[in-house]
Amino acid sequence: MILDESEIFAKQYNVYKYLPIILIMPLLIQRDKTLLEKCKGTARVDKDVPDTLKHTMIVPQRTLLIPPKPCRLEDKLITTTADRAKLKKFLRTKITTGIPALWAGYRSVIVDCGSGELYKLKGVTVNLEDPDTTMEICDKDPDIFGGQYLYSSEYEQQMTDEFNKTLAKEGIEPAMQFKGYWNYKLKVNDKPLSASVIKIKGDTRLDEFMDAIEEILFQRIMLNTPNKQGQKILEKVVTLYQDIGFVVGRLKRLMNKNNQSWGSDPCRTNAHTGNVVLYTENDALRLGFVDFDASSSCKADKLSQQEIKELQKGDYSAIIYYAKRKQCSPRQFAGDTYCILFWMNEHEYDNFLRNNFCEGFKKGHDSATYDKNRFDNKIPSEQIMEILSVLKSGVKLAKKSKSLSSGYASFISHADFMSYEYRDHIKKLLLAGC
Repeated sequence: MILDESEIFAKQYNVYKYLPIILIMPLLIQRDKTLLEKCKGTARVDKDVPDTLKHTMIVPQRTLLIPPKPCRLEDKLITTTADRAKLKKFLRTKITTGIPALWAGYRSVIVDCGSGELYKLKGVTVNLEDPDTTMEICDKDPDIFGGQYLYSSEYEQQMTDEFNKTLAKEGIEPAMQFKGYWNYKLKVNDKPLSASVIKIKGDTRLDEFMDAIEEILFQRIMLNTPNKQGQKILEKVVTLYQDIGFVVGRLKRLMNKNNQSWGSDPCRTNAHTGNVVLYTENDALRLGFVDFDASSSCKADKLSQQEIKELQKGDYSAIIYYAKRKQCSPRQFAGDTYCILFWMNEHEYDNFLRNNFCEGFKKGHDSATYDKNRFDNKIPSEQIMEILSVLKSGVKLAKKSKSLSSGYASFISHADFMSYEYRDHIKKLLLAGC
């Protein structure tokens, strides 16, 4: 009998029950659950959008105060058909007043309306009765907690479509496609608010993926002496980080080639690991870029080549800067309190794994022969398949334990990395007795 690669790997590690899904995995890390409720407004969406998304909904802000359900670090990883089945069962639960959803950040959620396709709904946690607004230095209009302006979402669609056309020319299927808007009966500064309805391939963000991997590695290996299997997994994670960084660098170079930038000015950029998504499809781990509401291009903004190049330099520096910082969404994911090993210098999260990502990014972006090669967005799935399965399996990866008090690490609450805007708003909700 001839065993395939997955079976050989499983037999080697004795982790048959943790065999991962190889075909389609839109989420690799668990997310907190929530619920969308119907509200007043008008839906302007494409005809092929599921019927459940053809009317406006909102996530009540009181749900931001619901404490997440605790879970083991390993249970954050989605590796098996059983893991996926649980999420699918929840997302397809029939509720008369709304639809189940998973958090995708404090103002966005993702849903599966029964078709097997995921949709992201961005700007759905705004308080329609009394929206909370803050003014940022570089913004002309005040930011709206949990919401967005219609003009902003329309601009994001324009910029996303620009990049998607460039991806299509290279034979790369986009990670996200705009399918319309929910227009709420609410205006701020006489400007209407809306939520974007976006069809997505996946939504695991690179920052949350790295956080989860590093937390588990810390607990299972880095506080101990790695055995041969532990050393092997560490080496594979290093290679994976380099490969992911390389692909991110390639995609960023492709954006440059299209005369686009992920940022619009020095004060505002979306160029960071929180806006890189990962998902598995067929035989590959694929990566994509999302969140183009702060981007710019020569075509849309009538910028000169010099102006766009300056913005692109800023993107390059920002990706490296934020890769070494804990840039997760303010919303906690999967019951995580985010206590994690870090090497800190004014909030710099600078470890050897993040450094390997940055090395891969520079190599992918800076290659002198880069533009002569075909662009791609995939990595063979075997790398991530083995890493996630071993980390979740409980296979021994270390020889002996060391004390947490031995000076190897400091711990910090995820709350310390929450945006001031988010923390201030949560305080207001608590004081209001929501």
